[in-house]
Order: sequence, then C-alpha cells, then structure tokens
Amino acid sequence: MTNTRSKYLRKYRANRKEKGICQRCKSQATEGIHCHKHARMLRGPKHQRIAMLCRYRRQWNLTFAEYLLLKKFQKGRCASCRKRPIKRRLAVDHDHKTKMLRGLLCRRCNMVLGFLNDDIRLLLKMIAYLSNPPALWVLGKRYAKGRY
Repeated sequence: MTNTRSKYLRKYRANRKEKGICQRCKSQATEGIHCHKHARMLRGPKHQRIAMLCRYRRQWNLTFAEYLLLKKFQKGRCASCRKRPIKRRLAVDHDHKTKMLRGLLCRRCNMVLGFLNDDIRLLLKMIAYLSNPPALWVLGKRYAKGRY
C-alpha cells in the first residue's frame, strides 16, 4: 500500500510540475514547482545568493560580474561613509527619478538617502544644522544628563 501511494505521489507531483502549478497554493508556478511567494519561503542560505543575483538582474540589469567590479572599485566599502559592511551586503543605490545606478551603499547610508528623498538641498540644510545648532546660540553649551 505504501509503494502504491509513493508511486501516485511521484506521478502527481510530476504532473503538477509540467503544468506549472504551485504545489502549495495551486496558483501559477513562476519558479520551478512553486509560485514566487512559496519559492522564497523555501529558500535557504545557499539560495540567497542566487536570489540576489536574479533580483539585481531583474531590477537594475546588473550582472554579478558588474556588481563585483563595482564592489572592487569601491574596495568593498560604502561609497558614502567608506565603512565595510558587517552583517549585510552593500545595497545597490539608484536614483528613483532617472533609475540610474549610483553605487553601492551600506544599509544605513542607503536608508538616510531614502529618508531625505535624494534631496541635496535638504542634505545641505542638515549639514548646516549639525555645524551650527540653534540651541548653542540660545542656551549656550549645555549637555544632556543621563545615559544616551
């Protein structure tokens, strides 16, 4: 009985694979025998690099060789703060209006640019604020108490 069931399952799975239907949710399979959502859930650490390469190719038309060339040019460091990433890989930065690639940034610098909406004027205002804080003129030098 077990042998019959295993034959049935093999035949069933092969049939589903040929038709391109996800084995989990029965929707259209986009990646092998699973839809995009379930294929991502099933990926382990060894597949993350392949997924990254596919995403870079799909979103920015960037090959892995080009990514490595850019990374080598930047000496493996963030193009903005010049620090090496510790946990995460460098993110591909691009202009949201023109879609032009600019370089590789660490997560922190990439998020700062995102919060500033790539606005140079706003960034210059932030630099002016840090260089000349208003509290210094109004209150004089005053330091926070407690742990920060």
